[in-house]
Amino acid sequence: MSAKRIMFVLRNGKTAGPSTDERIEVAMMAQAFDQEVHLAYLDDGVFTLAAGPDDLAALLAKIEESDISHIWVEQQSLAERGLADLVLPDLFAVLDRHQIIELMGQMHMVIPG
Repeated sequence: MSAKRIMFVLRNGKTAGPSTDERIEVAMMAQAFDQEVHLAYLDDGVFTLAAGPDDLAALLAKIEESDISHIWVEQQSLAERGLADLVLPDLFAVLDRHQIIELMGQMHMVIPG
């Protein structure tokens, strides 16, 4: 069976509850079963990336442990929330909204959140 391309969309910030952490856990499980996992941070989900160095370090440790290497951050979401100057690790690729939409079209599944 060939790997499926699955995108998990992370739209909620940390204050919205455990939803983001739960989605990352599910993404890690999919990756463990040799699926090609993509994470997309959109809308208020970008606040998760600005939560502070300790939270970001914990997130990075989880992601690196699972070998998820396709992580997209929507440029417009950062700008609309005053985070345009946020410095992200190299693991995160900042893409324009149209590029994210194009990537979604290439997935076997897009799991909204």
